[in-house]
Amino acid sequence: MIFWPNNRVSGAGNLAAAISKLLGFYSPLSKDPKATLYGNGVSPSHILQGSIGDCYMICSLASIATTPSRIEKMFLTKKYAAEGIVSMLVYIKGRPEVITLDDKLPYGTGNTLFLRKTADSAYWAHFAEKLFAKINVNYEYIGFGWMSEALYIFTGAPTVMVKPTALSTDNLWSVMVDAYKKNFILTAACLSASTGVIGGHAYSVLAVTPIYDASGALVERLVLVRNPWGYSEFSGNWSDFSSVWTAAYKAQVPNHAWSTGDGYFYMSVKDFQTIFAYYTITYYHDDFNLSFYEANGLGANRLNL
Repeated sequence: MIFWPNNRVSGAGNLAAAISKLLGFYSPLSKDPKATLYGNGVSPSHILQGSIGDCYMICSLASIATTPSRIEKMFLTKKYAAEGIVSMLVYIKGRPEVITLDDKLPYGTGNTLFLRKTADSAYWAHFAEKLFAKINVNYEYIGFGWMSEALYIFTGAPTVMVKPTALSTDNLWSVMVDAYKKNFILTAACLSASTGVIGGHAYSVLAVTPIYDASGALVERLVLVRNPWGYSEFSGNWSDFSSVWTAAYKAQVPNHAWSTGDGYFYMSVKDFQTIFAYYTITYYHDDFNLSFYEANGLGANRLNL
């Protein structure tokens, strides 16, 4: 089920407009002959938000996808086969659970109804979105939420939420650099729109990069952010069209696609501190072991995984 007919979830937003476009539930294999699980390889660019307000969840997936093996570890199904069965490992209240889905997705006219189709026909993110909806009853119930809850379900790792203004700019930069070097997972949320950044919206934080001049002196400290819409970007200094970029500075971020409107953008750490109300750090380690206690009438049993 996509939503309750009386749309009774307070604050979830009315899905009636999206539902009116629903043609049915179909396997991507029946709509897209090139459909695979990962396309050309797991990428944050596979996250293209559709007509439901689950930015908090899908921006978390995009941040996880900066290390593709973490997404691949989540999927116990290693190849998208004609049988249309997908199994994923997630964490429910701290306990690892294997959840099995069929591959049927809601389709509108020519496209998936929620997460949009990717250029390389990858569908891992669509299945992760469906799984998240299944865990939370239906698609309507995922129309609002917190990055920390989504990250805990997908990774089992703890998340801390930080207000950038609670730190000095120097300390904020140090914390973000430390998290980035340790390959922790970062996201951020903007509550009030500013300089092209959407208010009431969650973003992926993908990298931190210092920029130096020809003498080796620090020019600026930049944060790479991505809008899960896959378009609509920050428009201030150090954005794609900013005049502060020189050829020498651009050479220091060689993998950035300039002026393509793909949702990726740079901004100074000071602007990040001013515009984003909070950011999150998820302390994920690729070699972590999970321990938990399961209580029952006979006592508590400790399980180590």
